[in-house]
Amino acid sequence: MCGFVGAYSKELIGKNNIDLLSKMNKAISHRGPDNDGFFQSKHYACAFSRLAIIDINERANQPFSDPNNRYTLVYNGEIYNFVKLRLELKKKGMDFYTKSDTEVLLKSFMKWGFDCVKKFEGMFAFVIYDKKQNELYLFRDQLGIKPIYYAIINNIFYFSSELKTFKCIESLSLNSSKLVEYATWGSILGEDTLFKGIKQVEPGQYVVINSYLKIKKNKYFDLKNTFTTSKKLIDLNNLEEQIKTNIISHTISDVSHGTQLSGGLDSSFITAVAALNQNKIDNKNLHTFSTSLLNKNMDETKYQKIVSERYGTLHHNYLF
Repeated sequence: MCGFVGAYSKELIGKNNIDLLSKMNKAISHRGPDNDGFFQSKHYACAFSRLAIIDINERANQPFSDPNNRYTLVYNGEIYNFVKLRLELKKKGMDFYTKSDTEVLLKSFMKWGFDCVKKFEGMFAFVIYDKKQNELYLFRDQLGIKPIYYAIINNIFYFSSELKTFKCIESLSLNSSKLVEYATWGSILGEDTLFKGIKQVEPGQYVVINSYLKIKKNKYFDLKNTFTTSKKLIDLNNLEEQIKTNIISHTISDVSHGTQLSGGLDSSFITAVAALNQNKIDNKNLHTFSTSLLNKNMDETKYQKIVSERYGTLHHNYLF
């Protein structure tokens, strides 16, 4: 879970803006303990806290720019089909200098423009600054798994991975009209947030900000369409392989990873596929994380133990 902050201004970015961004980035340092990165140009600056998962070398650190330094990217999330996209881009003449999905994301934008998001299978929130056009582009994944917030404060456009960073800029006023919605559903529909003046990029949306700080919103995906568009019947003969393929693509990593193992059917199946695939690739054990309950009528420890022992996971259990 990486994090980023940034500032975009009609005027020149000054020392006060840089100091402010440093405070904002420090406020989300828990999101990325592996590296801090910073980028500054005349009208734009951003900072990044990295949690290294794919290509953990320095070459994949962010902010990440193309070789000509026209585009600069900050990005939180994962593109699960990045290996396939990299092969496609290589065939189209693109060169790669890292093994990261970060570079694949940026090169995809350079090749396909705003339509690149239609090719991505994953969860993501990313911002690209176009130095040549002096424009800023904010993107959020189709279902809004990864958040991205923004506000115009004192004629400067700020964005961040977390709401609390805006407290570094000014005092926040509670948007009380949204409290009931948030308490009921755990989220807020639309662009509003729990704080007045702070907006969010909506799921399946990208936002363009020009040098006059004019905001243009664009919808590239609408979940409602998936319920109204006719679909082919599910091929049950292929269903297991499709699920396995998705699980494996979600667990591509250059560091150790794990699953939350409840002992139920779904988490047990995910654990089995992930453990067998990891052992096949690098002969390392998968980590599993479970909870035990004092209420024995609800406790599923024995099922968690069966799965963990069957697939040789490094099991971590917590008692509640």
